Amino acid sequence: VMGLSGVVMAMGVVTAAVNPRETFTMLFPVPGLMLTTLQVADVFFFFNLLMASRRGLIPRGVFSSSSSVPSPEKPFFVAWHGHLFGLIAGGLFVEWKRLVEGRRDVKDLAELHYRYFLGDWKNSFADFGDSWRAFQLRRKIDESSVGLERRKLQQELEEIEMRKRCRRQHAHEP
Repeated sequence: VMGLSGVVMAMGVVTAAVNPRETFTMLFPVPGLMLTTLQVADVFFFFNLLMASRRGLIPRGVFSSSSSVPSPEKPFFVAWHGHLFGLIAGGLFVEWKRLVEGRRDVKDLAELHYRYFLGDWKNSFADFGDSWRAFQLRRKIDESSVGLERRKLQQELEEIEMRKRCRRQHAHEP
């Protein structure tokens, strides 16, 4: 198994615990989807759990003495279990920092999920719908040459952008 992807997963969990309200607008795989760092960590976890469960937690050949270099005969192998253990290690590190060292800047992941999980996902889906509508409006504005129609489209676009800003601003309030 090559790479440091488990460490990247652990860093994602730690980032979610330190700065859970930071938002990102995705370019891939769903352009325009806005997620918090806490949601990104959740996506990491559930996607890797799904993939590991499809392949088995410890797939065949992991402990074989043969080379781990991909080839046409031996396709590339993703260590989903390594990702999961990285996520678990990140969670344990967060708990160590929080409980043993008493770090107040590291938040309780369970409490964060209890407080923000449903609202964050509702906001993300609403933002995605608004982003899609804004994309359609921008296309119509680019095609429109009539002044009144263009102004109406621009006004609707501004309302959508304001609604998105207000939604996220409200979501960041404690």
